[in-house]
Amino acid sequence: MIANKPIGAIPAIVILLTLGAPATAETPQEIAETVSPSVVLLAMEDSNGQPLSLGSGFVVCKDVVATNMHVIEGAARGYAKLVGNKTKHNIRGIVASDAARDLVLLSVDGLEADALSIGDSNAVAVGDAVYAVGNPRGLEGTFSAGIVSSVRKVGDDSLLQITAPISPGSSGGPVVNSKGEVIGVAVATFKGGQNLNFAIPSQYLSALIPTIGAPVDLPKAAEARKSKKEKSILDEMGGRSLEGVSVFGFAWNYPGPHGLGDFTLSLRNHLRENVRDIVCLVVIYDGNRAPLDFSMVSTGTVPAGLSKRVKGEFGGGDIATGRSVQRLTTRDKADQPFTKIEFRILYFDIVNPDEPVDEQSNGPQRRGLPSDGNDTRKSNAATTEGRNASSLQDAEAELTRLEKRLAEAAARIAPAGAGPDLIESRIEGDFEGWDGETIFKLDNGQIWQQVMIGFTFTYKFRPKVTIFKTHGTYKMKVDGVSGTIFVKRLK
Repeated sequence: MIANKPIGAIPAIVILLTLGAPATAETPQEIAETVSPSVVLLAMEDSNGQPLSLGSGFVVCKDVVATNMHVIEGAARGYAKLVGNKTKHNIRGIVASDAARDLVLLSVDGLEADALSIGDSNAVAVGDAVYAVGNPRGLEGTFSAGIVSSVRKVGDDSLLQITAPISPGSSGGPVVNSKGEVIGVAVATFKGGQNLNFAIPSQYLSALIPTIGAPVDLPKAAEARKSKKEKSILDEMGGRSLEGVSVFGFAWNYPGPHGLGDFTLSLRNHLRENVRDIVCLVVIYDGNRAPLDFSMVSTGTVPAGLSKRVKGEFGGGDIATGRSVQRLTTRDKADQPFTKIEFRILYFDIVNPDEPVDEQSNGPQRRGLPSDGNDTRKSNAATTEGRNASSLQDAEAELTRLEKRLAEAAARIAPAGAGPDLIESRIEGDFEGWDGETIFKLDNGQIWQQVMIGFTFTYKFRPKVTIFKTHGTYKMKVDGVSGTIFVKRLK
């Protein structure tokens, strides 16, 4: 553990967080609104400034963020970004750590956000509702619901196993209870083909906060840990979740000096679940082991146990540059040193078992982090309210704003009122629907009607639906259907 003399104000903060007035249960929407603004995306970089890993974290006190130790492992520097905010805040260093429990506290410059309330993980029981909040893409934060499925003993310590899905980029984010209190730090592990979702109990975090000291930069802290050969509580629970996807079969598309810098490789899914949105960084080095160029490749859904061949390119699409990269890195003579190519899986999403498998793959590589808004995948130009979306991030932000306006308009037509916050059921019977005014019945006996937006689908099964309140109206998510469906309940 890296720790100096405690900061005097910290124990008082802990007391206020843990012994404050009793909190009452909140709705999932209220929890998301409270917690998300204090969650950050963490982008870690190597000594060359290239992306090394993505993770999440959350504010525990002024300018201090909690996350998993493995999120920062091997990084020379990094930055934090609040949900919905493009400002990058540099990570000054580590102010406290507990490698044995995969926890670390980072000092972050100029981070203005409220500290989250720390709850009592000792009071958590199997079956309790929990919510995992992360920010794997730096867009709008991911909010996943689940329950505590087990409290596992690991030596003298414990781990909370949860059903809320945690994709790799969400590791390090807060896991909160129904009162919005942090009861754990999210971490996903890979073992025996399974993506296992755990939370490091908040009792360890509460014990770590009072030990905050002066920042130690990331390389020095890494050397200190290496010399101590510290083990982690997760060693017995499997490897990093990113190990669930691997890279193999790199090949130049056009070998020899006339190549254009195009290449292909395969992304293998070792998990038992389907995964999607795999993002892999490919770094290529010259014969002197100096970084020469990099490329981002990505793919759509890869079914469990299968691989997907994807294409990328070096040189940013410039033919001359691409050719030079290939010439510098192709072994033409016996005495020429081999070129090093490094593959880094940055993140992927676990597909919900109820969702259909999308067999299509995205096109060529993305050059630059998605969280920076540098996605350069070719797509049809889209305009929302007269403004061209210059990147995937901008487009999704525009869609979010548009959906909010649609929801507010739907609320004037069909307000949710004092009805339930969340309904999960299946549509009764087979039907052809979504003409804009479709009336349908759920297995629970409730009668609902679609309002505003029209879709037409033919169902040959009874789709699962989730209906929840958003901006004063009800929105319905139908498994297998992408789109906004606003509904109202009929008596």
